[in-house]
Amino acid sequence: MSLLAPATIGTIPGLQAALDAKAPTASPTLTGQSVLNGGTLTNPAVTCQLNVTWNDAADTFDLLDLNITDTASSATSRGLRLRTNGVEMFSVRKDGEISGISVNTSGAVRSQQKLWCSGPTPKVVLGDSQDVALGRYSADVLEVTNGTAGQRRDLMLRSLWDSGGNQVVGTREAAVADATDAATVITQLNNLLAKLRTHGLIAP
Repeated sequence: MSLLAPATIGTIPGLQAALDAKAPTASPTLTGQSVLNGGTLTNPAVTCQLNVTWNDAADTFDLLDLNITDTASSATSRGLRLRTNGVEMFSVRKDGEISGISVNTSGAVRSQQKLWCSGPTPKVVLGDSQDVALGRYSADVLEVTNGTAGQRRDLMLRSLWDSGGNQVVGTREAAVADATDAATVITQLNNLLAKLRTHGLIAP
C-alpha cells in the first residue's frame, strides 16, 4: 500500500474488523453497570442526547423503557434519581412515589413535595415533615390530611370563592357585640347581615 495514494478502510489490514467490533449494532445490549462520564464542560453542550423519529400514528412509542426485576430491595429504592452537587432534586421510587425538592439561590433546601400514585388513596404530600397532604376523600371531594385518609389538617385561605365566582370567605371581620335591648338587637342583626354580604354568604 502506498502512503502517497488515498487508501480505503478495507485496504488497511485489520482496521475494518476493529471498527466493526467497536461500532454499536442496531440494537445494542449492555450487560452489567455502565458509567458515562461527560467530563468538565465550560461551554453549553449536551452530555447525552437521544434522537429518534416516530412515524406511525397507529403505534404507541416509548423513548425510554426501564424495567427493574425487584427480587429484594429496600422500600426506598429508586428507579430514577437526579442530583445537583450531590443533593437529590428529583426521584421516582419503586412504589411510584415521586419526590421533588426546591432550593434557593444559595443551594439550601426550601421545600420538598412528594406525590404518591400507588395504593388506594393517591395523594400529594407537601413539605419535608410530610404532615400535610392533599388527597381524594370521596367522589368529587378533596381532603386535607396528614398523609393518612381521615386524619384531617387545617386549611388556611385568604379567600374562598364558589363556582359562580362569588367570594364566600374573606378576611375575618371584627367581633359583633351582644345585643343588650330591643334597639341593639336590630342594630347588631343588621351588622351581622352586612358581614355575611361582605363574605358573599348571602346575596348583596
